[in-house]
Amino acid sequence: MKTLLKFIGLFDQRERVHGVELKAGLNLITGRSSTGKSSLIEIFDYCMASSEDTIPHGVIKNHAKLFFVWMVIGETEYIIGRDAAGKEFYIVDNPIEDDIWQLSTDIFDNHDYKKDDYKIQLGILFGIDAQNTAETVEQLNDKRKGAQRPSVRNMMPFILQHQNLVANKQALFYRFDQKEKRDETIDQFKVFAGFVDANYYALSVEASLLQEKIGRLEKRLSKAQEDIHETYNRLLDDISVYSEITGGSILEDLTEEKFTENPESFRNEIENLDYFEIKIDPSNKPQLDKYRKLESEENKLMAQLRETQLHLEEVIGSIDYIETYKNALEATHNPKSVSINYSVCPFCHQHTEHTLNEAKGLANAISNLNDELKNIPSIIRPLHEEKIRLQEEVEEIKGKLGEVDKAKDELAEIIEALKQNYSLQKQAYKTIYKILSRIDLASNETLKELQQNIYTLRLELNQKLAGLNVYNLDQKMALAGRGIRQSMAQYRKTINFEASLDDYSLVFDLEKFELYFQKGMNEYAEKKYLRAIGSGANWLNAHLCLFLALADFFYTHKKSTVPSILFLDQPSQVYFPAQKDTGDEFNPEESGIGKIDEDMKAVNRIFSLLYDFCKKHGNGIQIIVTDHADDLKIEGLEDFEEIVRARWRKDGEGLVDVKKICGCYTSD
Repeated sequence: MKTLLKFIGLFDQRERVHGVELKAGLNLITGRSSTGKSSLIEIFDYCMASSEDTIPHGVIKNHAKLFFVWMVIGETEYIIGRDAAGKEFYIVDNPIEDDIWQLSTDIFDNHDYKKDDYKIQLGILFGIDAQNTAETVEQLNDKRKGAQRPSVRNMMPFILQHQNLVANKQALFYRFDQKEKRDETIDQFKVFAGFVDANYYALSVEASLLQEKIGRLEKRLSKAQEDIHETYNRLLDDISVYSEITGGSILEDLTEEKFTENPESFRNEIENLDYFEIKIDPSNKPQLDKYRKLESEENKLMAQLRETQLHLEEVIGSIDYIETYKNALEATHNPKSVSINYSVCPFCHQHTEHTLNEAKGLANAISNLNDELKNIPSIIRPLHEEKIRLQEEVEEIKGKLGEVDKAKDELAEIIEALKQNYSLQKQAYKTIYKILSRIDLASNETLKELQQNIYTLRLELNQKLAGLNVYNLDQKMALAGRGIRQSMAQYRKTINFEASLDDYSLVFDLEKFELYFQKGMNEYAEKKYLRAIGSGANWLNAHLCLFLALADFFYTHKKSTVPSILFLDQPSQVYFPAQKDTGDEFNPEESGIGKIDEDMKAVNRIFSLLYDFCKKHGNGIQIIVTDHADDLKIEGLEDFEEIVRARWRKDGEGLVDVKKICGCYTSD
């Protein structure tokens, strides 16, 4: 993301401005210890919605009323502020006042946000459009598993190298000691890189939902097929009994394949059989009454079954309609917000709120539409639950029908046994009834419907997967890893690593976010992690190579949302400890390390690399270095003062101007 920091600073309790003006390219803020240099990175982080206030206590905290940064994001200027108490958050776009030093806190009036809205708005400013990073239904329902909203907070590890990190052998990234933050940042890299967008995650969740639906239907299909197979085998037994009784044959062309395909087709053949009407002996009246009650119960159950199946079809239709409506809403490109401005009456030249009211109405409409979209999951979820309940109820009714069928069969046998003259024709009729019942039972399971639904869903799933394939995510990640590795190889030519590492490539694993030296490129290649390598210079150089490569990567990928800014706090510390720098001038000889010439050459090479890096990118990438090193000889830079934005070495000088606080002078 094209960005430029113009100013980092604060308002004191009397609303006077303190801070540092910055420019494109390389910026150096130099000075002795305890002048507030390192506070600049903390103020920036604080204004970027940090949940923790890490601005050092002392002069700054004692006098600060409000911290702010002045930034250019894209083509728009913003002043982003946060009060010292951490309770108020502000974003002002296109400030009218051009002179930073003449600003007052009045500029923040009517531009305040709640913290959560503030974080969301910051994300929008940097171009983050994804609502969450869930790729499955499970993740969508469980924020701990990936449904987090991509946040500007998770971009900070790519641009902030604090004093305790820049030469650290154990840690690479800011706040990666918190596993949740680490996992979120790694997972959201593809968002920040511009590889995926909101549509990618929508497609992923929709594909996951379709896969779940297909899985459930396939289980139902498998069960239905098993039931038909069992029914078919019992039907063969019934046909065998009929043949034994009558000496004839029925359903001679019956096969399991035909029966599975269309059981109803065999009903007509059975119903057209020529057999005599059964006449029940009056002595069988009690059993006959019971039999009729069972028939009545059967009719009621069949009616209940038809009603339940009808309700089930209505629910399924509602689900399909809501999902179609949801897809239509998501296909509509709704604006996220409305810019509200006052208008001026052309006759009286007075401010009017007509445009404001209309804009507010539009904003409410947009909000309602987006709320409606958000509420769809809560609407459709009860329908899915109702669908499952109805499906279970259908199965329960079928089970009861089976029990009634069995009871009727048993009662029919009793009726027949009570007859003095046992009728083979009646027994044949009973068998025919069983056969018809088997056919009806098989016909209730709509195999064709299940198969058609599965086919339709698979077509839809293939469309979603095709949409995901367009992103070529795996290929992009592989190319990104290769590009970062090549950039690191280029940068390490300028700064010196130990000779023992000459045969090793510097590799950054984008899957695990691990940096290591590797000898060879096959799976058995030897790896050396920073923690296993000595020398603070090696650790510093590795960090610099990686973060310059990342800055290069994000800058060259135009869809990236990561600001083109890199903070480096005290990179020279491995050569000249900051705590020994307390004089009015930078004096490396006082460091007590020895090898002054070699160390100065190493520091000069580092700053030459940073300067050349910014120039190579047309100063499109802004590097802010806070360090006590000064008066360096940078290759290609004639005047060292061109990169110095502030020098705090004398008493009273620092981020907070003590003279201004005391009223010794006023700024023009």
